[in-house]
Amino acid sequence: MMEVTMFKICKKLVVCLGLISLGVSNAVASPIFTWTTESGGNGNSYQLVSAPRITWHDAKLAAEQAGGHLATITSQAESDFVFNLGVGDAQYWLGAFQPAGSMEPIGGWQWITGEEWSFTNWASGEPNNGSGGTEDALAYAFFRGDGSWNDAPSTYRNYTNGGYVIEYVPAPATIFLLALGVIGASFTRRYF
Repeated sequence: MMEVTMFKICKKLVVCLGLISLGVSNAVASPIFTWTTESGGNGNSYQLVSAPRITWHDAKLAAEQAGGHLATITSQAESDFVFNLGVGDAQYWLGAFQPAGSMEPIGGWQWITGEEWSFTNWASGEPNNGSGGTEDALAYAFFRGDGSWNDAPSTYRNYTNGGYVIEYVPAPATIFLLALGVIGASFTRRYF
């Protein structure tokens, strides 16, 4: 239990230090919540980071520096879980983008992880390039407050009420190697 708490504290510190290096000094990271497989989840953990005026690109970099990635929402159940962490009516960036040259406004959307783009949760009338320019990044639709999505310019800094969602994927190989190390240390202590 102590290791889990220290792990969460270290991740929170990494998030804050990464944001400071990006020039985002007013960011606040929430606790990390795991969507357990016992509750029907995928075993990944999620964290909301309040970071007003952060661009999608800076949010993506900060999430990666924290050891995760911007959240990829691939089912209604995952969407509900993440939204219920406290997104509300804020503009939180998610891990999808529309590559340059895609058919506007609906074509080419993809997850940063390469996962299949099969589930969508667009707000009514979205995506729409409604800002008058290219809207090539995914965020929660702050104007709805219901967990639906909005397309927004990836360079947009005007969201004063928002931030981004980090998704942490467990590293089973790391846990396995740690277990092997403990077994190996136990073995060498007894027989050598």
